[in-house]
Amino acid sequence: MSTEETFGQWLKQRRKALDLTQQELAQRVGCATITVQKIEANERRPSKQVAALLAEHLGIADVLHNLAHLAQAQGHYPLAARLYQESLALYSKQGNEQGVARCCAGLAAVEGQVDGDG
Repeated sequence: MSTEETFGQWLKQRRKALDLTQQELAQRVGCATITVQKIEANERRPSKQVAALLAEHLGIADVLHNLAHLAQAQGHYPLAARLYQESLALYSKQGNEQGVARCCAGLAAVEGQVDGDG
């Protein structure tokens, strides 16, 4: 048996960390509770639309932004830049102007470091 975590396992952990039931997450995403159950059980993969909604409602952009900030603080500038770019894309899709501004500031801060080191 593999020790690697599946997407379904990760989804379940993230949902529980946010203190959401399967039904609550399904309502937020706009899908049936059985869909969340099957994704968590690795019986089904989410569509692109459901995946994007899961990312939004599980705060994935915030997680990526926090990881970018941590990578930046530890001097891992190319990684920080990639994480800021990924969170920027998610914030942009969500229309989150504050998140976009935070990512742009982070990217500006690491830009010279990436060019200088990379």
